[in-house]
Amino acid sequence: MYGAASVGFASLENLIYVLSYGLEVMFLRAPLSTVAHRTFGSIWGYALGHHYASGGNSRMLIFGSLAVGVHALFNVLVFALPLAVVGLVIAGGFWPVNALNWGQRVSSSRRKRNHPQIECQTCGTAVILRNRF
Repeated sequence: MYGAASVGFASLENLIYVLSYGLEVMFLRAPLSTVAHRTFGSIWGYALGHHYASGGNSRMLIFGSLAVGVHALFNVLVFALPLAVVGLVIAGGFWPVNALNWGQRVSSSRRKRNHPQIECQTCGTAVILRNRF
């Protein structure tokens, strides 16, 4: 959810930059900012997830504010040091992938399947929909 919101925000922000600075800005900014904003959103989503799962551990929200700082650094570096931004985006691109893999490993429902069930007409118990009996 946060990744989708981040990509939408990146699109709006890129439009504002194009209207302000011209079309040339998009050649470097558009491909990098989409990946970068997905990373910023995943950092914030990770912090919020931990905050709610722990019952209100506010220290994780401080970690989430790191996304704001990294976003500001990205905006400054995209014009000052474009090659540094490429490195920052590549390094940041590993964050969501690693966080997703970790979440799948530790999830309590990783082996559970959601099979649709219906009520048996004979006995009234719930049976899996694909079950013939």
